[in-house]
Amino acid sequence: MAKYNLEIDDGAVGIDVNNQNGELIGTIYINPTDFNIIERAERAQNRIRELLEGLETDGESAEKIKQIDKAIREQVDNIFNYEVSDIIFKNNHCLSMKNGITFVERLIDSMSQIIQKILEREVEESNDRMSKYTAPYLMKQ
Repeated sequence: MAKYNLEIDDGAVGIDVNNQNGELIGTIYINPTDFNIIERAERAQNRIRELLEGLETDGESAEKIKQIDKAIREQVDNIFNYEVSDIIFKNNHCLSMKNGITFVERLIDSMSQIIQKILEREVEESNDRMSKYTAPYLMKQ
């Protein structure tokens, strides 16, 4: 029996993740125009906030911090819909801080900016495409 291959452009784009020295940490793939990513990110941010609040009230035992790192990594993986946390964080703890900002916060802020830029470009391209069809009707008014 013949085997067929179906290839669909799912909108995923590769994003190289570099450190502050320009060294490649890894490449992750996301579909920035997947509107569900916004919902997943909001859920993950809420869950991460809860985890961090729990850390403040429970103290900072080594085991508790390890559990929180694992739970936050799971939330990051949920945002992207696959396991990206090992690519991004590698052996670093996701709560590692620089200038008082955790690694996971820096990640989410950076990704939000990239997704926003891509969405703006996509909306502009969609508007340009749609105007080809709607312009004749708008001129008649």
